[in-house]
Amino acid sequence: MVMNLLFPHYTRWVSVIILSLWMITLTGQESYFGTSIVLDTMDKTYRASKNEFIFKYQNFRKSHIEKMKSTYKDKAGKEMISEYQASADELIRQVRDNQYIFHPKIDTLVRTTLAKFKGPDIPNPEKILFLISKDLSLNAFCLSDGVLMINVGLFLWLYNNDQFASVLAHELGHFTLNHYNDYRYDYLLNEHSKNTKYELNQIKKTTTNQAKVAQNSLRKKLYNQARTQRKHELEADSIGYAYYTAAGFRPKEYLKSMELMLTYDTLPFFTLDTSIYYTMFDLPEQKINPAWLKGEDFDQYHYIDKPSEFHVDSLMSHPSMEVRIENLKKHYTLETDTTTLFPDSTYAYVTSIVESEIFPVFYYNEEYGVALYGVLRRLQHDDENVYYRKWLGLLFNKIYEARKNYVLNRYVDAVDMRDKNRSYQQFLGFIWQLNLREIKIIADHYKYQKP
Repeated sequence: MVMNLLFPHYTRWVSVIILSLWMITLTGQESYFGTSIVLDTMDKTYRASKNEFIFKYQNFRKSHIEKMKSTYKDKAGKEMISEYQASADELIRQVRDNQYIFHPKIDTLVRTTLAKFKGPDIPNPEKILFLISKDLSLNAFCLSDGVLMINVGLFLWLYNNDQFASVLAHELGHFTLNHYNDYRYDYLLNEHSKNTKYELNQIKKTTTNQAKVAQNSLRKKLYNQARTQRKHELEADSIGYAYYTAAGFRPKEYLKSMELMLTYDTLPFFTLDTSIYYTMFDLPEQKINPAWLKGEDFDQYHYIDKPSEFHVDSLMSHPSMEVRIENLKKHYTLETDTTTLFPDSTYAYVTSIVESEIFPVFYYNEEYGVALYGVLRRLQHDDENVYYRKWLGLLFNKIYEARKNYVLNRYVDAVDMRDKNRSYQQFLGFIWQLNLREIKIIADHYKYQKP
């Protein structure tokens, strides 16, 4: 996926989906209260790797700007260069702010995988720059200068090295086809074109239904942009598959990784049993109030949805995964080998690292509500687990601070009666019905749990 965003924050419902899968697969014990592996920003190796990246990127940026200046010389090009300089500055700020993961095993895995891709149009693997973001979703993307952003969530979802390689191959496809720069340059050319200026003037001169005319113009632009982006995704799938197979990876794993992405799009939420609230929150110093769990009567709400002015599918920047899979099958003969490919020791180790850090990552990303929902799910199966009980104290303390400062909505979703996941909505209703004193009592009760 090609994006200009440097650190996308996934929506909270995606976070709950991530927890759904993780709750099924995780068996290890987390390490946040011991030596944190992923988030240990005080480690000398971490600091050295971070500084090394910044040094390389600063030189890389200078070279890329010179290349852009020789390629894009008009007004649109100068604007694109200015945008790039601002985004590059932001990227360096985020790296300095410890928003990315630097771990030798992960770096080795990525570098070893990239080294297998060879070809006249593929950059020298040793010169490719990449960052591991703390985003737990199944995604990666390529910045306009070719820097690969690899979400740490890939290691939660993908089972082996070849599936991971398929994602990198797709992003290399975007880069070699220059998708982002072509897309952005064409967009800016159109914005500065005589036709666009003429169209805007005509809209201004319109005396009746001006809003409708403007909306039709916007709709046309958005549909065309989305159509181009969907085309780019199919192109990256195809050339990525060619890179992937040429590198010696197993063809069927490319398809499997896409099928896993389809699963990711459709995975149902997990649920909490109401009894967990009585187990964890009926305390000696504060008895549970049944009203906290009563919530709203969902069936009393009847919404009349106004038809959208825009066709949602036409606005999608990516084709559906079903379409992408069918397109790949149409152009390539995919092997039907049914044997299972297991991860090597490095990939398995990296997966264990990420699994052990999932709550710290949610905590770091300030997803306190989602993290708490996940903690309760774990306690539902082991309510005496001191590690998760300690997390209750940490998270309720953050919720207490947020409620005290009137910013709880930044960290915990509001109840949405149209959301069919009633378990999650009951959880949200429970959190929002607690007053400041009640939250403080819960936080203090679990605050002193020893890990």
